[in-house]
Amino acid sequence: MTARHPNQPAPGSEIIETRRLLADAAGKLRAVLQDEALAEGTPIETTTAMELALEAIETALGKLTGLDSAPRPAIQTAVSGSF
Repeated sequence: MTARHPNQPAPGSEIIETRRLLADAAGKLRAVLQDEALAEGTPIETTTAMELALEAIETALGKLTGLDSAPRPAIQTAVSGSF
């Protein structure tokens, strides 16, 4: 067994941090998509691109599940008024 360098992160901590960052980004993107005032002036192509980005983030979060033992952040999969 190889000793871990003192400055090396604990095993799985990068995955936990990545999941946290992705969940934060998904939440911010979801908030923009659900802002009705903003949605009125946003072209459908832009809204669709944001929805696709949100789906990609949620897919990445799903793939990270099981790679560590930390609980997965709650993800809301449906965006009201999409498509």
